[in-house]
Formats: sequence, C-alpha cells, structure tokens
Amino acid sequence: MISELVSYKRIDTAVDAYNCACERLVVIGGGPESKALQASAKSNIEFLRRQPFSSLKEQNESCDAFEPPDIEDFGITPVEAQASGAPVIALRAGGALETVIDNQTGLFFDDQTPDSLIDAQERFDPASFSWQVCRQHAEEFSTANFIRQYTDHVRKVLNDD
Repeated sequence: MISELVSYKRIDTAVDAYNCACERLVVIGGGPESKALQASAKSNIEFLRRQPFSSLKEQNESCDAFEPPDIEDFGITPVEAQASGAPVIALRAGGALETVIDNQTGLFFDDQTPDSLIDAQERFDPASFSWQVCRQHAEEFSTANFIRQYTDHVRKVLNDD
C-alpha cells in the first residue's frame, strides 16, 4: 500500500483488517498518522517511509494486490499498480469505479470497514488475474491516450458547429 498517512486515506481500515489476518502488509508513506498506525499494527504489518519511484515500482510488481481503502476522485496509485501488473482491491466508490474492472483488473469491497476489506481479501485469488490485462488496462490512462482522446473530442466539438 502506497499512501500519504493521513486520516482521510483510511489506512487504519487496512491496518485493522490485517491485524485480523496472517498475511503480510507493506505500508509505504509518511504523514501525521504514521506513529498511531504503527502503534496499532501487529508484526505482519511493515511500515516503510517514503520511497524513490524505483522502489515503489518494485513493490507494485512484487505484491499480490494493491489495496487503497480510501475514496478518491481519481487516485493515480491504483493505475500505477495496474501498470506494474498488480490487481487492485478497492472500495466500490469514487475513481476506482473508473480505473478498476471488477474481476478483471481487481476486486471491489462495498463498505469502508475492516470486515468488508477482509471479505474481499478472502475472495481474492491472485491466480485469477493476469498481469498483462492489468498493464493493458492501465495504458488507457496514459498521457498519450489522454492527449489523443482530448484532441479527438475538441475536433469533434469544433466540427459540430
């Protein structure tokens, strides 16, 4: 998990969920909630400070899934995770609805609670996701694709007048 450790990011939801599990969670980031989160975490949860991009890419490539427990208008980290081939376990809300394809590039959980996240983790099977599909989907959000779509839209609007 890569995030600023601030209350509205709801990292506490993931920490509480992983406190009930034996799976390993790596939390990368820093912020005002760092000490409280570390104090509440069990030994299967590892906290790393902010990392260089190369390390973030390596973490995404080696994880089973990327799990942002918050609601974002458009969170870039799930797209970055998919670009590295990692599926995403995300709250069914906000920008994740546009960036994650349920059961193809990730799974959704319905409530911003540890129990709902745990349920998604139990349903998650890494073998059922293709890193190639995740990467291909992330390409839809590339700069080149954005420029092409924007240019096409502007041309269409100008030609309709």
